[in-house]
Amino acid sequence: MKNLNEMFVALLVVVVASFASFAVAEENRVTTIEYENGDVYTVPENENVFVSTKDNLFIYKPYTKSIQFEKLWPTAKVDRPVPTPNPNPVGSHSWCKAHVPFATGYSFSDQAWQRFCDTNNDGQYGCGDATFNVSEDSASCGVTTTTTGVFSEVDANGFSQACDTFDTSTGSLSDVAEWEETCDTNGDGTYNLCDYHEPTGGATFIEIQYEQQCTTSEG
Repeated sequence: MKNLNEMFVALLVVVVASFASFAVAEENRVTTIEYENGDVYTVPENENVFVSTKDNLFIYKPYTKSIQFEKLWPTAKVDRPVPTPNPNPVGSHSWCKAHVPFATGYSFSDQAWQRFCDTNNDGQYGCGDATFNVSEDSASCGVTTTTTGVFSEVDANGFSQACDTFDTSTGSLSDVAEWEETCDTNGDGTYNLCDYHEPTGGATFIEIQYEQQCTTSEG
């Protein structure tokens, strides 16, 4: 009978050999499978891959009172394709600019447009809306949205600076409506002498200018 020292050395050799086999197996472990059509499958840590030319393979499973053979089938697993990011997601600045609200009635897209784009609820997307204000197009918002009552502030001659500088192309629908009512009294689309001057009939330069500019068909 071998002594204890010989048995210990033999056991140590077996253990070292086992670790060496495990290290080789880990080094040669297949982590990906590439198919001929270009698909790729990444093998998980807890999954084994067998490469064989046989098409009728079974796995041996011994149990306490029985033995089972389970049929092995070729794998068809592939990695899920990485989705391509949408360059124009719903609610983005580009989407809000491109969307035509209520073109086909009232849709879910229109609901999203109202929620994410028309944040100031003026019926249009532009200056004053949160997404537009932080976009690269916000530089076009040179004229800030006016507040109710500003148009009525006039100087001694009845001239309103707010009426004169207001930009109807960037203002909200409510402000444009107020400007048209308060400032553009003759409805010609501009704010000028004909809108703010109240004629007195005197022989002054401004009266003569008003007479020539505003009492004709062009005024």
